[in-house]
Amino acid sequence: QKRGLTVQILEKTSKVMGCWNTIANSASHVAVTEATYRISLKLPYDSEYPHKSEVLNYGNDFFKSKNMDKFTEFGAEVKHIEDLDGSSPHSFKKKHGHCIVTYQKDSKTYKIRCKGVFIATGAQSVRREVSFPGEENFTGISGYGSNSSIDPKIFKNKNVCIIGGGAFSIENVKTALLYGANHVTLLHRSDLQVWPRVIHYMLSTEKNSKFLRYSELYNKVADWAGLSVGVGSNYDIAPFMHPDTRNQ
Repeated sequence: QKRGLTVQILEKTSKVMGCWNTIANSASHVAVTEATYRISLKLPYDSEYPHKSEVLNYGNDFFKSKNMDKFTEFGAEVKHIEDLDGSSPHSFKKKHGHCIVTYQKDSKTYKIRCKGVFIATGAQSVRREVSFPGEENFTGISGYGSNSSIDPKIFKNKNVCIIGGGAFSIENVKTALLYGANHVTLLHRSDLQVWPRVIHYMLSTEKNSKFLRYSELYNKVADWAGLSVGVGSNYDIAPFMHPDTRNQ
């Protein structure tokens, strides 16, 4: 807009803020320090690890302050993007030509001609649901840890098993323990590292600090938790930021 360009946003749903509206739990927080999750660097959150309500308010306020409703089409599902060649092979601007975006809204089809398309479809909009053999014979409580589909009060005095190692799995481990679970078992296919907030905070905010310092802190936390650190099946967890693991 500052360069005099016309912008059009096509949003499939009826609201902004994506998965925070569709699948986040009532107890969900941003898993990283707030500075890495800002829409604008000049607009900080009120807390270091913002709650779901803060994220929604922040995003909606930003949307309104920039008058983005004037150029946003809600309920618009993009069906096709066609990139048309330009008239000359010599410069990118002339070679690229333009795009034709086809979308549907209210059972009607529309087309937009534009100079370029930025695809920001997000992630985690639809959870993966899996049925396990014998699940129908399980007499306990089962459910998915998203969309606030489970009342966290049911965790009290329970032995909890969580399947998966993604962000929602880690969030539900924390929620279950905070709500009084006796024990939580996490089943996952690949190794992962769950960093305490203090280490992630320092990684995000400290300057000119040596990597070795964070590795030493990681090892101290692992030792406190009774976990051995090393490479291979003989160890409980991999070294700090080891390439064979995922981080949460």
